[in-house]
Amino acid sequence: MLHTGQGVKQDKPEALKWYQLAADAGVTRAQTNLADLLRKGDGVPEDKEEALGWYAQAALKGDATAQYCLGEMYHEGEGTKKDKEKAAKWWLKAAEQGRREAQYNFAMMLHFGNGVPADRKASYGWYLKAAEQGLVAAQYCLAVQLDRGEGGEINKVDAAKWFGKAAEQGHLQSMNNLGAAYYLGDGVEEDKTKAVEWFEKAGKEGHPGAMKNLGQMYRKGDGVVEDRKKSDYWFKKAGFAQVIV
Repeated sequence: MLHTGQGVKQDKPEALKWYQLAADAGVTRAQTNLADLLRKGDGVPEDKEEALGWYAQAALKGDATAQYCLGEMYHEGEGTKKDKEKAAKWWLKAAEQGRREAQYNFAMMLHFGNGVPADRKASYGWYLKAAEQGLVAAQYCLAVQLDRGEGGEINKVDAAKWFGKAAEQGHLQSMNNLGAAYYLGDGVEEDKTKAVEWFEKAGKEGHPGAMKNLGQMYRKGDGVVEDRKKSDYWFKKAGFAQVIV
């Protein structure tokens, strides 16, 4: 409560004192909370090495948040040397407890052979777990794997489904890819009206590929009424976006 200011005046140094007492007494959640404050220097002096130690104590007792944060610190070299193998170890432990960010991170390590042997089939399984919990980055990566047949057979229908879920959450590349799926009838029924809708959503948010796609459709009258002004508008925006992206 002192940490967050819930019901009392916020006082992070005082919160640190009480977390320290509870952490010293072996209270797992207090060890994780203490580590959070020390890692971020959140109202208290930053001490990443001490944070690492407290995360480790809580992680060894099965705290999924501590396991995830410990993985982050080993991955980034915070308070210690970078150690991708240890990062993978702790992310796996957190992933097995259902922490979606850990599931995604471990999937990425498997996908690229970073800290663990590359295994696209296994990475697919972890992307799926995180995607089913609504993590947009995992939904996109899962869709890409399904679209390319990485880790299994090509499945355009499921690829479009997951691009759709990520697109609904505002993921720009997924919006563009879903638009392309509707344009081509790739995993969904061809629908150029929907293609334009998704290209426009992505284009308005600054995706240069979607802008270019709109420029081409309006130039040719492909699924829309031919409109040279709109075509020029989107091509011009695409060129500008390419410079700043």
